[in-house]
Parts: sequence; structure tokens; C-alpha cells
Amino acid sequence: MTIMNYFTKEHEMFRESLRDFLNKEVKDNIDKWESDQKIPKDIWKKMGDQGFLGLTYPEKYGGFDLDFFFEVILFEEMSKMNSGGFVITQQVVQSMSSPYILKYGSEFLKERYLPGIISGDDIWAFAYAEPQGRYNLNDLSTTASLEGDNYVINGYKSVVSGGPWANKFIVSVRTSGEQRDADGISLLIVNKDTDGLSVCLLYTSPSPR
Repeated sequence: MTIMNYFTKEHEMFRESLRDFLNKEVKDNIDKWESDQKIPKDIWKKMGDQGFLGLTYPEKYGGFDLDFFFEVILFEEMSKMNSGGFVITQQVVQSMSSPYILKYGSEFLKERYLPGIISGDDIWAFAYAEPQGRYNLNDLSTTASLEGDNYVINGYKSVVSGGPWANKFIVSVRTSGEQRDADGISLLIVNKDTDGLSVCLLYTSPSPR
């Protein structure tokens, strides 16, 4: 059996640098962050300053144009801090929210939003699931209608990954068509300070065994 090794010397140097940073800046603080149910936003800025975010993103937006295995190392080492909230926050940003901007956004949107993601200044959330349809985007009931130069959104989401701590959101909405129709589904960027937007955090007790 042949065992493939995808990690080069450069990958391992990056891993060592990242591990040193996490042990210094995160490890001794993670229990308090878990207790507070809040991760200080300045840790993301520190990670951005050290070049740990936006690893696979183009240099023109502040990224590093590195291969996917650098991101594998990033999330491997972050997961060793034993905090699901810590690692998932950047997984939502780096792997769920920002790829939509990079792949489908206009050049204007890329230049406006990707640098803040890569620097750690912005935390993004992805608002998609709804109570009636759960994770089936065909069942969207949240709508958005164009009024003048702005879209007005009506509806709510039951799952907003990273929502309580984000300052920007990608929101799945229906801009045309009927419910259960895949056509007419759009993704809108919404700032946290948008009029009428509210985000609440709900905790439930563990189910009895």
C-alpha cells in the first residue's frame, strides 16, 4: 500500500508557526471563552496579522494563494484547542461564507469584502435554514424585493451559523418564483447594523439520556 504525504516542508513550517501562536494566544484562554460563551474578536485580528487567514485566497485581495492543505493544517491545529466554537467560527467564515463572494461575487464585492475577511476584521455568518424547510433551500419562505436601490428582506432563519458574533451575513432569500422552486433563490450580503435586523441566541438543555 502506498501512503501519500501531501505535506511539504513549507506546510510543516506553517504548522509549527501556527501551533506556537495558538499555544501562546489561545490555549490558556479557551476555558474562559467557553465559560463566557464568547470569543474575543481581537483574536481573529491577531490571526489575520500573522497571516493565518485567507490562506487560499488571491494575493490581490490580501490572501496568499496557497494550496488547500494549508487550510487543512489551520483547522487541524485550531481543533486541538478543544473548543468547537473556536474552530467553527473561522470555518464558517473561510469555508462557508466567503467562498460565495470569491466564486460568485462581482469584482466590486470581492474588493470590498474579502480584505476584511482575510485580515480578521470581519466575522461572517451564513443564514440559510428555516423552521419549515430546515436545510432545504427549495423551501425558502424568506423573500427579498427590490425597492429603489435596496432589497427589503422579510422572513427569519432558524439556523444562522456564527450569527450572534458576526458583523456581516450572507442570507439566502427568494427573489422570484414560487416556494419549492429552485429558480429565484439569491444570496444577499447584509450588515449587522441594517435596520430591522435582529439576532438572538437560544440555548437548550441537553436531552436526558
